[in-house]
Amino acid sequence: MTLPTWSHCIPTLNRIDILEQAVRLSLLQTCPSQEIIIVDASDNVDRHRARIEAIFAAHEGPRPALHYIASPLRSLTHQRNIAIRRAVGDVLFLFDDDTLMFSDCAEAILKIYAGDTGHKIAAASAVNTPDLPGAARVADDDRKVTGSAAIRSGPRDHPALRWIWDHVFMMNAASHFIAYDTPRRLEKPGTVTVGALRLLRLPLLPGYAMTVRAEIARREPFDSALLSYCPAEDLDATYRFSRHGMNVLCETARVHHFEAASGRIERRKAITLGLMNLASFVARKSARPVRDIPAYYLRYGRRLVAELLKDGLSRRFTFPQFLGALSAFWPTVAIFRHGRTGFDDWYQAQQMRVLDWPSVRPAPVLPSAGPTASTSPHNHKGSGK
Repeated sequence: MTLPTWSHCIPTLNRIDILEQAVRLSLLQTCPSQEIIIVDASDNVDRHRARIEAIFAAHEGPRPALHYIASPLRSLTHQRNIAIRRAVGDVLFLFDDDTLMFSDCAEAILKIYAGDTGHKIAAASAVNTPDLPGAARVADDDRKVTGSAAIRSGPRDHPALRWIWDHVFMMNAASHFIAYDTPRRLEKPGTVTVGALRLLRLPLLPGYAMTVRAEIARREPFDSALLSYCPAEDLDATYRFSRHGMNVLCETARVHHFEAASGRIERRKAITLGLMNLASFVARKSARPVRDIPAYYLRYGRRLVAELLKDGLSRRFTFPQFLGALSAFWPTVAIFRHGRTGFDDWYQAQQMRVLDWPSVRPAPVLPSAGPTASTSPHNHKGSGK
């Protein structure tokens, strides 16, 4: 079986230690990539580039091309789009900078695409595992704090517990998203057969572990109006990927999503931005706003309850997630009232207020960036995933 080529595309921000681990593990793949493309919006891009180049120089195995690109804009979606435009592989691995790959991860995913001779699959996700790849060397105190185990521990295999997990706590990302196409499209999870493969079909894929056919990523770029951490960007992108084929889970492709603490924004701001972004997708992309805006606010009400419960059960008694959700109400009203003309510039200004960024619009990235572009990153205090 001839496997398609692949490009490893990594957006990053101020997380060089975990980025080094991700690059080392990428170089150890049983099926090497054609290239590793890193789009860096950090404070010290040149220093980070030098550290990654040193890893490449010391690597004794197959060495893909390295393209280290500075991003003048701190926006996860903008950085992803730069990498997509630069990539030459058939399949793009759009992993986060703290996604650590097991050595056979790429090969397992590429076998799925190779077996899909009818191109029924648009995108495929790896599986997140609690174990670290054997070659990884990371410190647990670099992880983000996720609260107590009160809502994460315990069995969830019982249908009633699974329903509570998905619909009361809204821990299933698909429960947040409004399918804005007409007619509505949001496939339910289920098993499908593609060639000789039995796969799990999913409505949406997580950004930290998604791969996609390159031609589909170019037809459906990430939402460039979003800034900083861009919560919910993966839901919108993989929803649009599914216009061109199925989203599937590759259960034999393993990664460990480390969830590094550095480079993140405050929990409260992340919740506010996420709800604003979900509203912005409906405001700009829905063919039937009269149907979709009420649907958004029904889910918003459920989200308020879910965040209140999660804060309480996690003993976050300042209730940052609930207050973040509450803070999103009036911004979303403004989002739905604003017309589509001039929306992107206006919406970036609204995000800057939440992020406490200067009220000057960031300079856009040039349409094409060279392999070692060295433009200094814009000095906003934003964040990546």
